[in-house]
Amino acid sequence: MPENRRLISAALALALALSLSQGCAGRRPPPGDEPPQDYLRRLVLILERADYRPAAGVPLTIEAAPPARLVSPAGGRGRTDAHGRLEMVFAPRPEPDEKVRAGGDVIVDYTVQAVLTFPDGRQATIDDREAFARYADALYQGLNRDPEVKPAYYTIILE
Repeated sequence: MPENRRLISAALALALALSLSQGCAGRRPPPGDEPPQDYLRRLVLILERADYRPAAGVPLTIEAAPPARLVSPAGGRGRTDAHGRLEMVFAPRPEPDEKVRAGGDVIVDYTVQAVLTFPDGRQATIDDREAFARYADALYQGLNRDPEVKPAYYTIILE
């Protein structure tokens, strides 16, 4: 019985030593798994009146907070369509998380903050965040994600 304990202890010690010698530092996700640098984020704004009817033809001024920039509508001025919708396209700058890179993981945030100004001077803020994540450890690779390509929808009720 004591010999079995010694063998088990030796095997555990060897396994631990091997795992520590490999470590997670220096491991990287597979090549070609880099975050997109030219990611475009589509946001669809839906304006509704207090009775939930679409607010058609409402002019808006859109300002993107740095580091994101507004791609469309051009000039930062748009108007809702007959359904009260306005599609906006932003180019957020990738913001890598340097703390996790030391462990071999790659996590990059794409943040969009926009201020919408209505004709009467009222303002609304939209905060949107997408992420790219690649984990070096096989145990966590099921949590890998790419930034969403489908648009995000935001509804604002006008009173």
